[in-house]
Amino acid sequence: MAKLILSEFRCDAETNEVGDDSPYFVIFFGDPSNKLDPSVNKVKTIRKDMWDNETHTGKLWQPEMVVGGYVDPSRLVLVALMEEDNSCDLVGDALQQINEWMRPTFAAHAVQGKTLAALATEMIDEFEQAIEAYRTNDDLVQVLRLPIKSPSELNASGQLPLLWFNGDGGKYHVRFRVVE
Repeated sequence: MAKLILSEFRCDAETNEVGDDSPYFVIFFGDPSNKLDPSVNKVKTIRKDMWDNETHTGKLWQPEMVVGGYVDPSRLVLVALMEEDNSCDLVGDALQQINEWMRPTFAAHAVQGKTLAALATEMIDEFEQAIEAYRTNDDLVQVLRLPIKSPSELNASGQLPLLWFNGDGGKYHVRFRVVE
């Protein structure tokens, strides 16, 4: 199975926070064909300390970080862009609570015959609610679906289409890629 890499992200406009941004990502992975397996249906937080208060308009980061494995076009991947205030809210117990929210919710929504696009629409709302319930003071910029393409549909570098995040006054574009 392919692995998902956070290839790059650029701040096109900083959020409404004081000082430079401190972005991080919360990612939900869901497999409708194996909806009860917690090893593939999970939420994880992706961040680096070097991004804290160092992300300003025009800043490009190229982390090339592995963020998850087992991605393919039949699986759902949702990406939330967060702006950190003081410390990262969505780690530890809060992240565990979001996992406990998303797993049974995903299992209930991932019914046979439902398209991935329809499932994504429902799960984006649920993911936003879960994040809102467990964040303290970090800001949710936006949640988007990351469409995964098959290896035959990807260019040589495995790049996926750009995701354009807009919210809390900020604008970011983010690129992931898939590698075998």
